[in-house]
Amino acid sequence: MTLRGEILRQLVTEYQEHHDSIVFEKILRRVDSLLLSTVHHHIQTRPHLQKIDMRDLYHTAIVSLGRVIVVVKPKATPERIVQLIISYVKNELNVTYPLNTIHRFCTFVSLDAVDYHKPSTQQIQEQDLVERKIELEHIRELYAKAIKEDIITQADFDLMILRFVDEEKYAVIAKQLNCAIATVQERCETLRLRMRCWLENHGVEG
Repeated sequence: MTLRGEILRQLVTEYQEHHDSIVFEKILRRVDSLLLSTVHHHIQTRPHLQKIDMRDLYHTAIVSLGRVIVVVKPKATPERIVQLIISYVKNELNVTYPLNTIHRFCTFVSLDAVDYHKPSTQQIQEQDLVERKIELEHIRELYAKAIKEDIITQADFDLMILRFVDEEKYAVIAKQLNCAIATVQERCETLRLRMRCWLENHGVEG
């Protein structure tokens, strides 16, 4: 963990506790280049965004930053926070500027006009959905590396998704795999410990 990353994590924690606009500005200064880089890279995969005013795109990135820092989990690592910011920015750009939508005028709103501390029920539900999609994306990326390194097989991955992501009951999984419940339990525990060891060796919290 770098000092820069640790400072970012501490600022996010401080903002969650006090919702101080000055703290938010400090966070923004630290991730400014990350927001710009994410926007520029996303434009490359979404050509229609080239027709949008850059100030609008950047402001959208700021809004997504405000949304993500209030839902970051207390034990999140700096690397995880950065990953969440990138994913939220991309998602916010996709939602705000869907394909074939062209905004010709800049609609920049000041930070003071955006309320980050009182998300509506709908916003919370949307954030939960985005968070789940991000978690799944993160898990799939990690497990793809594990499969490539022969730590687990594709069948192991499918089993772990059923048990630890979808939270399927052992009995249901056993029925799907046509084997004993005890076999599923033992296999899941073995895979869990194997992946935990592998994640720790890669510096990732399991």
